[in-house]
Amino acid sequence: MTHEILFPNKILYTSRLLRVTTTYCVELTESEFLDLKILFPIEEAGIERGDRLKTIAEKIIERYGNGLEGFGAENEDLRKSADIATDFDLDRFGEITIGGFMPGDEGGYTIADGNHRGIALAVLLHCGHVEYPTLTAILSVSKDIAEDVVYEDAVSVPR
Repeated sequence: MTHEILFPNKILYTSRLLRVTTTYCVELTESEFLDLKILFPIEEAGIERGDRLKTIAEKIIERYGNGLEGFGAENEDLRKSADIATDFDLDRFGEITIGGFMPGDEGGYTIADGNHRGIALAVLLHCGHVEYPTLTAILSVSKDIAEDVVYEDAVSVPR
């Protein structure tokens, strides 16, 4: 078995973080981004915890249409995402933080910080309102995970 760590592009060094974690700054492809999961359910839109951004965007568009009218009217989390989508500005998007990898068919990474921004961008991409900008994500994993987990995912590849 080969042990690899996800996206070893650039290590962000801080002495406090490195005592307990290994932290990477990673660039996500569009497929990798759309394969991320969110932390919270949005029952009004049929979104379950652990749904991937691609599925979430499909559910939102199916419910509210490509024009996004009504997107955000039923729920505070949807309203936050709708506000970001309405005034989308990549310069204000910032980085998202990902973590919580689970191996297997239903595995993958969860967005720890940036769920609302992620949903907004996924919806805009699905509607064709924007082209995918290469996004930066911060990935922090504990040292035991970095040493013991083999990264396996149908969408992403170690690089």
